[in-house]
Amino acid sequence: MDNIQDYEELFRRDIETTQAIAQQMSTQPAEVEPELLQGAALRALRQLLEEQDPLAQWGGLKKVLTPEGHYLWLCEYHAREYQ
Repeated sequence: MDNIQDYEELFRRDIETTQAIAQQMSTQPAEVEPELLQGAALRALRQLLEEQDPLAQWGGLKKVLTPEGHYLWLCEYHAREYQ
């Protein structure tokens, strides 16, 4: 990214994606916990993410496996702590 307009566009798309995910999740029953998402619900979430981010840039986040065996999506700065 070379200029401020590029960053503004990236942030705008990230905000729109987050809003779309939040709106879709708000239609799910409140008692459903994210850790329990599986099957059709998980596939629907993945489809939404793929529609909103067809280039799979994931907002610049990196998938990191923690020593405890958890996956986190972190910015480059925080991902360095696990390398």
